[in-house]
Amino acid sequence: MILFFIFIFWLRSRTHEIGILLSLGIARGKILLQIAAEAFLGGALALALSFLAAPAVSDAAAGYLTDWQAQQDELQAELDAGGTATEYQAPELTVTDVETELTPAMLLTDGLCVGALILLSTGVAGVLILRRKPADILKGE
Repeated sequence: MILFFIFIFWLRSRTHEIGILLSLGIARGKILLQIAAEAFLGGALALALSFLAAPAVSDAAAGYLTDWQAQQDELQAELDAGGTATEYQAPELTVTDVETELTPAMLLTDGLCVGALILLSTGVAGVLILRRKPADILKGE
């Protein structure tokens, strides 16, 4: 929904430009294709940056969670120290290291989903603008 609203505001700021292109006789499909191409370029750049940042962010999050688990284990050990001993001893489960990996399948799925989202958002937002007549757009109605 956020991407859809961003495209609507982006297209509304370009309404006058679209009206001029329509009045020059450029086909609505060609204008919509140009808008989609611009959106895909921006999406590709954002996707590439996210793929570069994802390993570092994943490693940082995994490290934080591992440290948090170790702190929780220490607190539980302190609480259990004053308790009554029973025959049952729970096995000690500790998380010492977490590895993160981005697989090609994950990257492909993410790219296809972002592409579909961009295509859907630009299509719907473009239809809202392109269904108007050039004269109405240029009058400012």
